[in-house]
Amino acid sequence: MLAELEKIRNYEDPFGGPTLSFGPEKHQGSDSLYLSQIIDGQWTVVEKNLPFRSAR
Repeated sequence: MLAELEKIRNYEDPFGGPTLSFGPEKHQGSDSLYLSQIIDGQWTVVEKNLPFRSAR
């Protein structure tokens, strides 16, 4: 199963999140984060493409 998941490249999130890619050395999926907030009962993107740095 892991080998198949690692083949995923440039998956477009249907909810508007960042594009995801995986690989043998990349299990995080995305290189950026989206910050969202609920405003008036609706999820609203506050900031896109915040950099993500692995703790490694």
